[in-house]
Amino acid sequence: MRTCNICNSPEKIELERMYREGKTIKSIEQYCREHNYNFTYGMLYYHFKNHLIRDNDTIPIPTNLINRLINNLEICDRKISEMINSNQIEPNILIRYISEIRHTVVELRNLLKEYNVKETKPESIFNMILSLMHDLPEEWIKKFQERYLKWRENPNLSPIYY
Repeated sequence: MRTCNICNSPEKIELERMYREGKTIKSIEQYCREHNYNFTYGMLYYHFKNHLIRDNDTIPIPTNLINRLINNLEICDRKISEMINSNQIEPNILIRYISEIRHTVVELRNLLKEYNVKETKPESIFNMILSLMHDLPEEWIKKFQERYLKWRENPNLSPIYY
């Protein structure tokens, strides 16, 4: 898998700011040459095309962060499924996975808020998690729903108090 040199560089924020401000990739490449940043036009194009999602061409969202959060949800789903399929359900471990799912949802919501992304379906993440939990015992699903509703009432409350 190809790694992106710009994603891993301290100049990333500066270059993305320039791009958001409407600078062309060619002018950003020139700026990089002037400041001895070793980034070519192709590298800049690749980064801006593949690692930024644009909303109305003004608000970039770091796709690597979104992918990491989605990967986290997938790992939790896989671990829960493995536990259920092996008939070795350990409630404390399961609760940790469910808690991690909830924390990931909070991080996704914070990311959406930080980048001022408007949700088209406010409950879509909640419904996605419910669909991932379809194999769990009904009482655990109800507990998750209760905790989610409490969180919706007060999202700043620590999950410990749910």
